[in-house]
Parts: sequence; C-alpha cells; structure tokens
Amino acid sequence: KDHSFNASGQTIQTEVHDVLGKVESNFGVGGGESEQSRISYLGRATYNYAGKYILVANIRRDGSSKFAKGNKWGTFPSASVAWVISEESFMDGLKASAQLSRMKLRGSFGVVGNDRPIGAYSYIPVLSASNYSDGTAGLVGQTVSNLTKNPDLQWEASQQLDLGVDLGFFKNALTVEVDWYNKKTKDMLVGVPVPGSSGSSGSITRNVGSILNRGWEFIATYRKVTGDFHYSISANLTTNHNEVLDLAGQVISAGGTEFGSSTRTEAGRPIGQFYGYVTDGLFQSQAEIDEYADANGAKIQPNAAPGDIKFVKKPNAEGKLVGVIGASDMDYIGDPAPDFTYGINLSADYKGFDLTVFFQGVQGNDLMGMLLAWTEGMHNNFNLGKNALNRWTPTNKDTNVPRAVRGDPNNNVKYVSDRYLFDGSYLRLKNLTLGYTLPKSLVNYVKLDNVRVYFTGRNMLTLTSYPFYDPEIGSGGAGLGASGNSSTARGIDQGYYPQARALLMGIQVDF
Repeated sequence: KDHSFNASGQTIQTEVHDVLGKVESNFGVGGGESEQSRISYLGRATYNYAGKYILVANIRRDGSSKFAKGNKWGTFPSASVAWVISEESFMDGLKASAQLSRMKLRGSFGVVGNDRPIGAYSYIPVLSASNYSDGTAGLVGQTVSNLTKNPDLQWEASQQLDLGVDLGFFKNALTVEVDWYNKKTKDMLVGVPVPGSSGSSGSITRNVGSILNRGWEFIATYRKVTGDFHYSISANLTTNHNEVLDLAGQVISAGGTEFGSSTRTEAGRPIGQFYGYVTDGLFQSQAEIDEYADANGAKIQPNAAPGDIKFVKKPNAEGKLVGVIGASDMDYIGDPAPDFTYGINLSADYKGFDLTVFFQGVQGNDLMGMLLAWTEGMHNNFNLGKNALNRWTPTNKDTNVPRAVRGDPNNNVKYVSDRYLFDGSYLRLKNLTLGYTLPKSLVNYVKLDNVRVYFTGRNMLTLTSYPFYDPEIGSGGAGLGASGNSSTARGIDQGYYPQARALLMGIQVDF
C-alpha cells in the first residue's frame, strides 16, 4: 500500500511583499493512495534415480489484485528432465577414447506469469485531474484517463523451452555448456491508444500481442593446477533473435528525441528498431539539387542548398520517384540489439598472489548518437563541437558535416536519419584485481588470521569505434527527454555521463 501527500507554494507572503504591496500566492495540495497485493503458492516434486535420471516438476498458483474477479488467479507449471549419459555403461569406451568425463542432456519447459506491466487499477475506469478553460478563467476538472473498464484483463504469460548439453573433458578440467532456448510471450499487457474523438486522451489496457525470443548460450571453462600455480579461463557467448509475432495491428513509435520518434515496433520485426530517413551524402552544387527530380520533373528537395544533406527518396509501386521527401520515405535503418554478447573471465593464484580479470563486450548493435545533433547541428545558437569547424563551405566540400544555416530549412538536423547511427560494438576490461596474501607464519605472529593487500581497477580499457562518451548506455537507453520503455527506446545516446574509471587499493584484515 502506498500513500503520498504533497504541498507547494510560490511567492509566499513575506515582510518584503507587505512593504511593496505585492502579496501573491500560488498554493497547491495533492496526494494519492494505491494498494495492491499478490499471493503465491508453490509446489515441487523431484526424482533422482542412480544419479542418471533426474526429474523436477513445479507448479505455481499466483493471485494478483491488479485483475478483476474471475481473472485474479493464474496457474503456471514447469518441469525439467536430465539424463547423465556418461554414467551409462555403454559410454565407457567413448569416455576412454575421447577423454570424455561427463555428458549430460537436459531439457525444461515452463510457463511464467507477469502482472508488472500494469498498475493497480488498469481494469476499471480512472478519473484524473485536468486543467481547462471556460473562456474566461482557468479551471480544474476531471477527465477519464481509462476510457472504459476491461474486466477481461488476465496474466501475461511467457512459455519457454530450454534444451542443453553439459560436457566435461580431461577429468572435468574442461567443461562446456551449450543451451538453446525458445521463449514466447503471449497475452501481453499493452496499452492500446484510443482516438481523441472518443473523449479520452489515454489508452485501454488489453491482452494483445505476442513476442518471440530465441537463441543460443555457450559457456566454456578450463581449469588447471600445476604445483602451486592454479588458473582458470572461462568464456561465454549469447545470441538472441527477437521478433514481434502479433501486436493486434498496432504500430508503436517510441524512442522520442527532440526531433521526433526514432524507433518503430510492429509485427514481423524485432522490438524497437531504429526508423528514419536514409541519407546519401551532401549536395555539392545547385545543379545536383536540380537534377534530383521526380518523374514529373519537380525537385525532390526544393528547400535544399549546396551543403545540405541528400535524403533518399523511395520509389512508388511503379518504380518511379514522385513528390518531395516526406514521412513515406522513412525506413528501418538500424537495430539497437546486438548480434551477440560475450564475456571472458581469467583467474590465477600462485604462492599468495591472486589475479582476476573480467572482459565484457557486445557485437553488432547500432546506437543513435544524438550528441551529433548538438555538436554539429548548427541549428541553434548554443555552443558546438570542434567538428563544426569542418562544416561544408564552398571552399571545404570534402566533409560530411552539412552547412551552417539558421532555421534548418532542409531538415538536416531535425530529420531522424542514419546520419546519427554508429556501430555500438565494444570490448571493455570491466574489472581487474591483483592481490597478495601475506604468509600465515607472519600474520599469526602478530595475532591475526589473514592479511591481504590488493589493487582493483574498474573500466580500465574500452576498445570501440563509437565516437562519443560511452557505448555501454544500458538496455533502457531512453536517454534524457526520450520516450518509451526499456525495449522500445533502447540504444539512444543523449549524452550519458560515462562510466568512471576507478582505481582502488586496500588492505583486508581478518582477526
């Protein structure tokens, strides 16, 4: 249960106001209350025979106050099975010839419920305060923010199938895990917009749409002991294919920037792909602008001048270019989701010395670097980056920075386009720690159990072609002033403060 109360005021009466005769006030009082609850029951059964055949079955029964009577409860089962093949007698020959010490096949299937996308009262009509005018004065009234109740709302459900194999070689010095997963989320809880003519500016929450996520996960680890020297190397890699299977005919435009939405989500494509105009360099002459004409001989970019960006016009169904550049020429221009993510862990210790190193990285994702609009845009009267000095001029044509012009008549900056897209791939040394543990004979002499000195470095090195502060902007990625949730507005860099490089030294003492 949540309670809130707030009060505010401006130009509150003071002695100075009394003297000047300017007593004004603008007070406001507000508050709210929200209550929600959830209850769950869990049952589990396990079976293990001879360490070779393993079965685990689970069932959850969840109830949520966010749904109307009749839909408050959901039942979500799951089960997993495993077969340790290496324990079978027929594997003895293969284990000896291939140095195979362990082989385990496993699979699981489960359903998980989700009620987090909605608030406490999404299934009933809600009134909210709204300001309006009767023509003479500003008034406060109430408006319907949820147009109509939807008692049919129910739990969003995700079904996931996992198949995997675990392998061990050389007495498990080398272990390998391979997994394939297939996750389908259905009955998604989505706010479907309603037209303004209905008298509501909000949306109706419905169970619509489904999304597929499918991919591979790989983990390999090698451990070695040679006398006093111990070390291990571990690497992991994950791929994911994302696709919207159904969205009830809706198209979601999100990832808002000052110049418009930058992402689009619709059925048949991944969530939150970048959507905008395709560019083709800069116009170098008026003749080039005049020649860029449609099938009727009219200029495709009539407001352009030499030094402006050339935007690609889409042909119509007949393969002809018709009309000026407009919204119909926008297209999918990039994807903030990486082709794969990976990590590398190294650890070693030798006679009191210990070392751990952790690398992480992503490959194949695009980032919308909106800092480019501010540092090279030249559409406003604020400070710019040094690249603006390399802008197009009649004597400086060998550049990709458009001309400086007040008002931006060609929409060089104000069109969301592939000009702002950059490769967001990176490899980062995320953590490095080097330590030394003093010999027991020394620390016991001063009545201590353990003394370790260490040095830790974080974010010490980043390898990337991304030109701005930090390519690791997170899965949310909405950024300052952007709109959308963590899926539909990711990968938008509005100038995030970069992750700091930290160097730490310390002493760990155990008594």
